[in-house]
Amino acid sequence: MGFRFKAFSWHLVGSASALTLTLGLLYLGWYHWPGWYLADMPAVLAIMIGVDVVLGPLLTFMVADPAKARRILQAMSEATKHGKGAVSLDGRLIDLASIRMAAALIAKADAIDADGN
Repeated sequence: MGFRFKAFSWHLVGSASALTLTLGLLYLGWYHWPGWYLADMPAVLAIMIGVDVVLGPLLTFMVADPAKARRILQAMSEATKHGKGAVSLDGRLIDLASIRMAAALIAKADAIDADGN
């Protein structure tokens, strides 16, 4: 669970920083008052906050699960041990992209655990 909170935190900080930079550049460089309100930028801001700062980190928290990634890699190693080219886990077919993402997630989780942060 600790990895999920760290991934969530990093995603939240990155999203908030990117949003702040983007909005600052838009306000200073493109839309000055009253253009900011005429272009309905407050509505755009609400959508950007909802999607980028709230939904993105929340999905990261839900998806970033090193235990499931380890199960995926274990299922793949069992399948290759038995000479199978395809693998399924919990009734779902696991493709090569999922296996690569699982390996990358485990590498990141192990790196974070090794740092102790």
